[in-house]
Amino acid sequence: MQIYTQSKPNAAENMAFDRDLLGQTRADHQLRFRLYTWESISVTYPERITLPADYAQLDAASRPSGGGIVFHHPGELGFTCAATLKDPHFPPQFRDKLCWFQDWIAQSLTRYPTSAPATPSKSATRTSSNHAPVLCTDYPSPYELHLGDKKILGLAIRRYKDVFLVQGVVHLSLPPQAFIDSFLRGSSCYV
Repeated sequence: MQIYTQSKPNAAENMAFDRDLLGQTRADHQLRFRLYTWESISVTYPERITLPADYAQLDAASRPSGGGIVFHHPGELGFTCAATLKDPHFPPQFRDKLCWFQDWIAQSLTRYPTSAPATPSKSATRTSSNHAPVLCTDYPSPYELHLGDKKILGLAIRRYKDVFLVQGVVHLSLPPQAFIDSFLRGSSCYV
């Protein structure tokens, strides 16, 4: 397993780094994990959608996973995992892989000294509206976490032939290194 903590200055470079991790894992089937902080105000969006013209002036890049449009701010924690579908660190069922990440993040938040308990989404039903959900906050997901009424964890996953890619963001402004350490400490997968 390889762990990376490199942050990049903009959305395009962050997503290019994640695509490189995916490509390397597809080539050698080695587990790769990345924890980083966003350095600038940025927007990422899945490759399947076109970024609305209103956002054209923003630092933006498409990402190789799914979900909706996500706004990032400096200090926010991002993470990426590229692994084979049969990697023994994760549950065998594809849908259970996101549950694993949700549980791992929730446990990590409890180890961080200033965190209140985060709770899973109570609904997986999309909200009714007159527009198609585009922003990640437009629709609930059973794999997100909330602190009170604020969504603090967003996860997106994409399956490829024999590998998968998870990209996530923790919407909290916390001291980056201390929070990264809390993610790595106590996890049997990453000790």
